[in-house]
Amino acid sequence: MHTSLRLFLVAVVVLVVGCGKKAVAPSAEQKVTLAGKTATTHDWVKANPCEAAPKMVIGDLDSTSALLTEYLGQTSAGVEGVWSSEQITLLEEGVVVLPKLLDNVEKATGAIARNGCRFLKETGFAEPIKKVTELGELTRKRIAEAPAIAEGLALKAALKAWKDKQPEARTGAKAEWCPPKLKAGAPVDIYYASEDEAGLTEWLFCDDVRVFASTGAPPAFEAPATMKKKPKDKPYLESAAKYPASDVQRAPKAAAKPGAPDDGLFPDGGSAWPADSGTSDAGI
Repeated sequence: MHTSLRLFLVAVVVLVVGCGKKAVAPSAEQKVTLAGKTATTHDWVKANPCEAAPKMVIGDLDSTSALLTEYLGQTSAGVEGVWSSEQITLLEEGVVVLPKLLDNVEKATGAIARNGCRFLKETGFAEPIKKVTELGELTRKRIAEAPAIAEGLALKAALKAWKDKQPEARTGAKAEWCPPKLKAGAPVDIYYASEDEAGLTEWLFCDDVRVFASTGAPPAFEAPATMKKKPKDKPYLESAAKYPASDVQRAPKAAAKPGAPDDGLFPDGGSAWPADSGTSDAGI
């Protein structure tokens, strides 16, 4: 066979093989539904997105961008914002279902960038890739923050419930522990004690006197403005110091981190109280 004929046949074979090459299919299409959106995705562990059908690849990118945009929008309020129960559930579901979707899209965009896909300029892939990459980074951050956000929201709800119950709890305690009429000269009981989320502790007495103390500050005595003759503050301060710490109604607080100092107020029963605080004729 002449050399020219052999070269011709080789060229024909190469041409036929090249023309017959089809887009390489990755794993079967998977769907992720979240936030009212559905994203299509493929696992690109073995397949190369540059050899796949451009329409399929860009479909994955665009649908993923739409889903991530909706997820980020519905979970953007932060701990201090207003959340519905559905949004809290969405935040938590995203932690479970989104990492795999993000892995797949990052494999695709990474392979496209490394291999310089033939269709980058032809089909306008640059903008979809940029968009899904930026959204993916924001979503990774949101997923990392999600446990702290969920914990903060749960604490916020628990604190609100605790505050809402305080008026009724104080009224009920006063009715239970205080006599209808106080005896002159008799010791006055504490009917309710509480510590709020800021560390302010209050001891409420049956004659409406109040002792209060903030974390790290000495206790203070306060008589009601309607009280004609202000009593000595020492007996009240002593009673508050002796009040069982376990009976103080405390607002919900975030779990203390290991090794963090205890910011409780005199849990040993009051050793930090002054031995003699004198008297107060004017109140606080």
